[in-house]
Amino acid sequence: MMSNVVAIYNDTTIAASEERDGLSLLRRVFGPAPSAGSLQHFLAHIWRCHGSLTILEAPFGLHQFIFSIPSDRKKVKAATPWILDRIMIHLQDWCMPSAEVVKSLLKVPLWLQFWEAPSRCLTSLIACCLGSALGSLLEAGMHIGSKIGGIFLRAWGRLDVSLPFPKSVQASHEDPSKGSFKSKVLYERLPIFCFCCGIIGHTSKRCHLAPEFISKALPYGKWILASEMGSKVDDRSLRCRFARTSWSRADGFPSRSTPLSLPPPEHQSKEEKTRSSLQRLSISPRLDPDPS
Repeated sequence: MMSNVVAIYNDTTIAASEERDGLSLLRRVFGPAPSAGSLQHFLAHIWRCHGSLTILEAPFGLHQFIFSIPSDRKKVKAATPWILDRIMIHLQDWCMPSAEVVKSLLKVPLWLQFWEAPSRCLTSLIACCLGSALGSLLEAGMHIGSKIGGIFLRAWGRLDVSLPFPKSVQASHEDPSKGSFKSKVLYERLPIFCFCCGIIGHTSKRCHLAPEFISKALPYGKWILASEMGSKVDDRSLRCRFARTSWSRADGFPSRSTPLSLPPPEHQSKEEKTRSSLQRLSISPRLDPDPS
């Protein structure tokens, strides 16, 4: 009697699996996860997929999203993370789930806003520096608010959402005599967020730190949520806007003797511009217990 049976396979027999994986994304949910069946129909409607969408369970509590059309997959991945009913769904290219993969899914691209920087530091490079202090920078620039008209810095970067969100960033010039400043950080399109521990995925009522704040104020509040989007501007157009106002140099008007306020030379590459700006600043994230 045979105890073992051997079967032989080749690349042709697994070609269909490789094609399926090429049309797949790996999903992690931050918050109460709905059932795969109800989520499948809901997402197919929200994403307006031209083809079919199939959701399969994967190890480590993850899911495999299988698209029948490559354009659907590309469109959905480009807009990750998705915030649906305050639940964050983060997607990345499909790979076999492991502990390292689960850890990598904690790095989520988010939009951040930096407010209250001095006027001479309202530059795109300062936005790059502040964004790089909090995570892996993807994009940065300056914006003018549409509601109150204030100028703020905005960055898009990958943040580790397993850590408390910083409420401010302390920026120091390499020359101590030129001072430093603290910029308040606001977050756009946040999902379920805990005002006790500063981490997404659960509310304050379900936080293990909640008993510590029964008789004292929470360290976070709704003020951390960005309500202003505005429109993007560049350094040159912003300088022209300043020139048309009654601001004086004593009030912080950007001057050509201030290297931090000048746009980088045109011949520099993006990598050189970012590298030189990071060398001029020493920046570290700061968790300030004072919400103001």
